[in-house]
Amino acid sequence: MNKSNNIGNATTVIAASVVWAMIPAAGVVAALFGPRNFSRYESGTFYIMQGLVLLALVGSLISYRGHRKVLPLLLAIGSAAAIIYGINARLDVYYMFPGMVGLLVVSLWNSIETRRTEDPPEDGNQYTPA
Repeated sequence: MNKSNNIGNATTVIAASVVWAMIPAAGVVAALFGPRNFSRYESGTFYIMQGLVLLALVGSLISYRGHRKVLPLLLAIGSAAAIIYGINARLDVYYMFPGMVGLLVVSLWNSIETRRTEDPPEDGNQYTPA
């Protein structure tokens, strides 16, 4: 498997997972320390979330270069756009959560497509140890 495909898949999975986990974590931190203390870091948190979404999109672009399937890339672009719109539209969860699920689906889809497009070993043996 190509190293850039592995990096693309890993980047997409990590970034999508971290964005998914940041919203409840931000709620817990706000509840522990009070909304007043948390409010000064609010805009920075939103920028970090958007950066992670863009990182997931970059990972999908790297994976696309390896398998050349357009549908996972289109789903990644749509999911990233939905999350970024949801973050900027008063934290509209009706856009954010489906977008996060879409990024997770894209990461799995990219992983499957990357494995499908691998070249078989040169000795003709179809078994490749992990």
